[in-house]
Amino acid sequence: MSGYTLALSKNFKARHVFAEKAGTAEGLPHEHDYRVEIQLHGKELDGSGYLIDLEEIDLFLRDVLARCTDVLLNDLPEFSDFPPSLEHFARILCQAVSNRVKRPQIEAVSVKLWESEHAWASFRQDRK
Repeated sequence: MSGYTLALSKNFKARHVFAEKAGTAEGLPHEHDYRVEIQLHGKELDGSGYLIDLEEIDLFLRDVLARCTDVLLNDLPEFSDFPPSLEHFARILCQAVSNRVKRPQIEAVSVKLWESEHAWASFRQDRK
């Protein structure tokens, strides 16, 4: 598929714990320096030549990350039914941003979420 991708990334900190891993480092609350990259995909640009204005995406991303920054992810309602794994966290962030994007030319939103320099997960949500 040919088309455009616009991306924006931000760094933030959050903590999580995996109760099922008691007795290990992951069984205790621990912090990660996360980096998230939001990508928006579409085939058409608007009349200004944008897929979407970067400032608009920056506002969406700041709003979404405000709920996650410097908190224990396990305490968020989004994680009440799921462990705070990197994969679930990427999906939750992707869906939260996608729900805020109202531009019809945006056909998909994807998130790539790093919890370290070497470990990341991604999630893509098609909107059409």
